Amino acid sequence: MFPDHAPFGASQRTALWQQIEALDAEQRAWLSGYLAAMQAGAPAAAPAAVARGALTVLYGTESGNCESLADRAVKAARARGFRAQMKNMADLAPAGLQNCGNLLVIVSTWGDGEPPETAATFHRELMNGETPMAGLRFSVCALGDTSYEKFCQTGREIDARLEALGAVRILARQDCDVDFEEPFAGWLENALAAMTSGTSTNASTTTLAPAPATSTAVGYGKKHPFPATLLDVVALNGKGSAKETLHLEFSLAGSGMSYEPGDALAVVPVNAPDVVQGMLHAAKLNGNEEVEVKGAGLKPLASALQQDYDITALSRNVLTKLAEASDSRRLHELLAEESRERLKNYVAGRDIIDAIHDFCPAG
Repeated sequence: MFPDHAPFGASQRTALWQQIEALDAEQRAWLSGYLAAMQAGAPAAAPAAVARGALTVLYGTESGNCESLADRAVKAARARGFRAQMKNMADLAPAGLQNCGNLLVIVSTWGDGEPPETAATFHRELMNGETPMAGLRFSVCALGDTSYEKFCQTGREIDARLEALGAVRILARQDCDVDFEEPFAGWLENALAAMTSGTSTNASTTTLAPAPATSTAVGYGKKHPFPATLLDVVALNGKGSAKETLHLEFSLAGSGMSYEPGDALAVVPVNAPDVVQGMLHAAKLNGNEEVEVKGAGLKPLASALQQDYDITALSRNVLTKLAEASDSRRLHELLAEESRERLKNYVAGRDIIDAIHDFCPAG
């Protein structure tokens, strides 16, 4: 029975519960997806499709992003009539994929091209095993960070291995950088459409380009953060501690949002003005130059550096672009294959501005 605090009257709770009790597991799953689609603003007629068969959404996660995306994928699939279920790589062996029929994989890469800790056993068994995957139709969404050399490595390896074992790729792998929302949404829409239509492709070409956004919902979120006022800052560490842990209190007044224990809070960072000015000075730029920013159009360089980019983290990718711009012989030598250890030592403890000073001409 529904709890007393459910937002229904007593007669409504009784009537709803009687109806739900009469449904089987598949009917309840379909209804759950239908209601989720309505909540997300999908057209009311969209979920009326007949059952499309079984679909497994398999995820491997380190920070929780892939699990959250997998949950969204399951709800979207159920709204389209799939009997969808979510599986953690930690709880499944590769042999368990043989009878899935349809498979969506959402997995992140951790550290130097490694799988998430909870997915390590699954990944190792899949890479080293010979489990036949004929009859499996799949697509992979890989999460990563382009500041690392082995960008989306785990997703790339799983994608290639499934194909090598006989599975049929129905949509090319989607590689997502840290700003994964739009690419993921486009991939999910296209993958479900491909599974619905029965089309497939053997292409493994990756893309970072998002599909056109379909949501028209207006409100505060990742793309439109609420400018909350910081009310209080309390240091939680004792005197002499090497750590700095802070308790922060924010005001949500005027946001229309509420916060309950267990909710997730994202903080949108900006670069400090002195760091931006230091970068501009090192690069011999004044900050008024216009640059194209994804999702925001043309912006003054100083504003883009402060609001839209990480201008501190140094990586091989950043140094490679700097080498192209500066044509520094010393930098090219540092990026050579035989200098991998020396490069690792150089990157440790340095920022982008240090590399500009070290390798760009002073004139």
